Amino acid sequence: MKNSFFYLAIIIFLVSCDTTPKVSSKSFIIDNPTSATITVKIDEQDYKIPSNSSVTTTLDFGKHSMTYNGEKVNFFVKPNDQNCIINPTLSNYYLYHEIYLVKGAENVTEDKLKYTDDYLYPYVKPNGDTINVPFLLISNTLFIEQYQYYWHFDMDHPFVDINSKVDEKEKKLMEEYIKTLFKSKIFREHDFLEYVKDKGIDLPEGFIKSEKYKLSNLPAYEFIPQDIIDSCPLFKNELMNIKSSFDSLQIMTDKARAYKLISYELNNRFNDVRIGVIRQNKQSCDFNKIDMLTKRKPSFGEMNAYIVK
Repeated sequence: MKNSFFYLAIIIFLVSCDTTPKVSSKSFIIDNPTSATITVKIDEQDYKIPSNSSVTTTLDFGKHSMTYNGEKVNFFVKPNDQNCIINPTLSNYYLYHEIYLVKGAENVTEDKLKYTDDYLYPYVKPNGDTINVPFLLISNTLFIEQYQYYWHFDMDHPFVDINSKVDEKEKKLMEEYIKTLFKSKIFREHDFLEYVKDKGIDLPEGFIKSEKYKLSNLPAYEFIPQDIIDSCPLFKNELMNIKSSFDSLQIMTDKARAYKLISYELNNRFNDVRIGVIRQNKQSCDFNKIDMLTKRKPSFGEMNAYIVK
């Protein structure tokens, strides 16, 4: 009996310490919203993508390089379970929410008014005024992550008839509790402009942006910005060590070790600093910056890829 408990304890220990990456590769959508065929090179593989279409590729966990139109950028893949669109042309995309009403409840306005504010985005007009709009511009973004810009329908899938396509569980929810349902779609720019024109929606002045970054000029992702490190002299060494550990991911060949570092070590070590700042009565650091960064860190765990130098 003792031996049985001994072996059981070993099994529990091994399971709890398992640092094997849940996924070691990730499927990405490389999209081309332009009017001509483009060629994108990732590592040693060329991808020819026809106009207004996309291709799917699988990339391994780790560092990669991308070349497009004479510009090059390096990036790191850390697979997750949400979709991710690669936007090599740095074109504009738009997220738009459609409000559906359950059949027979077309005149219901209470739920519509109640939930609409949750699906509006602030937009600053050229004159400085801020208004709320039901669409979001995504510009100069290489990796369009579904965890950040959640969409139900991608570029090639139109909004559907809510009463024929939405699953029965959602329809029942609408019939019993709410009469409205919000569904989101990500659009290529020309598709978005046609869509809002057909619906008679006027875009606010200055909403369409034309300026673009160069691919090679996109900033690298910062796990801890230097100004936050400088604002916390008492914990500067700890923050520098965390930053150094994060940077080491680029050359790390042990995927299990990298997965463990990404999954919880970095966030735990950073949270230790936050707790240390609190114990120092918040006087040793700029607590607002530390607290803001601590709240932002969980989003790092949802990312599929980020730019590195």
